[in-house]
Amino acid sequence: HKNYITWSRAMKVVLFVKDKIAFIDDTLLKPDEDAPTYAAWTGANNVVISWLYNSVSKDIITSILFANKKFGMT
Repeated sequence: HKNYITWSRAMKVVLFVKDKIAFIDDTLLKPDEDAPTYAAWTGANNVVISWLYNSVSKDIITSILFANKKFGMT
């Protein structure tokens, strides 16, 4: 889409400000399911995914709806 660069930059700024940039830049790995941090990581990851869902056009949301990992914004 035409505005990908603008959207990507805006999302990176938001994620940096919200201290969630590590969820998309490969610096925060998903913990094992039995790790004590797993529940917190899952909750925060879902918040990031919901922000991303809500920031894209309804026309393309179905192509990312079932993504459970980063959106390739790096």
